[in-house]
Amino acid sequence: MTKEDKLNKARQPYQTLQGSTFLYEHCWNLLKHSPKWLRTIQEHRPKRGRLETTSSSSNLEPIDLEDEDIPHVPIV
Repeated sequence: MTKEDKLNKARQPYQTLQGSTFLYEHCWNLLKHSPKWLRTIQEHRPKRGRLETTSSSSNLEPIDLEDEDIPHVPIV
């Protein structure tokens, strides 16, 4: 799929939802390679293959939370 095919595929749902064509495509063509936009894309891109693990997470043990362990205190 070429870039033009991807753009056409994106234009169709936009036009259906908005009822008009995307009016600022000329701006997008000028700005899409600017450092500010590229940085924004990079910040919002989902991180693939990175799982956050800590060294202590593998040493976790279940905690027993039975009601018997809690002393009964009357509510006044």
